[in-house]
Amino acid sequence: MKADILNLRADGKTYTEIKKQLGCSLGTIAYYCGDGQKDKNGRRQRQYLKSTKAILKRKKDNFSRIIKNGKRHVRIPSEFSSRELFDKITNNPVCYLTGRKIDLSQPLSYQFDHVVPVSKGGSNGLSNLELSCSEANRAKSNLSKEEFLDLCIEVVRHHGYSVEKVIGAVA
Repeated sequence: MKADILNLRADGKTYTEIKKQLGCSLGTIAYYCGDGQKDKNGRRQRQYLKSTKAILKRKKDNFSRIIKNGKRHVRIPSEFSSRELFDKITNNPVCYLTGRKIDLSQPLSYQFDHVVPVSKGGSNGLSNLELSCSEANRAKSNLSKEEFLDLCIEVVRHHGYSVEKVIGAVA
């Protein structure tokens, strides 16, 4: 594709003519023909990763627990590093409860969930952390995953649906 684009451009074809002839996007053509496009894309990708890492670090700092120590509350920090968190969730950022894709650059759209709530003996370790969309995490609250799924089934049945119907409609 690259060679075809560059040959057509060398023949004096416009980006639009190349697009029509090869059926590729203008962005692809600009990537190969534009001056410094590869560098711009690389900078953009590095900036995205840098901002994502910063967002994850702030969110990681919130994945802690607060305990009462006498008359005051003390924050106990999470038990893992920002790098460990980044490695765990950037491979496939999807909500573990709904399966929704998550854009890590949109920090309000997702939260970290204690799979086993701290109130039920869960830890602040990385093994007890999962990525979830904000709505699902708020709905789950301090329920275990199993309790939450049972509640969802109860809601579906209450509204006249069978779980089999719902599963069949989704599949």
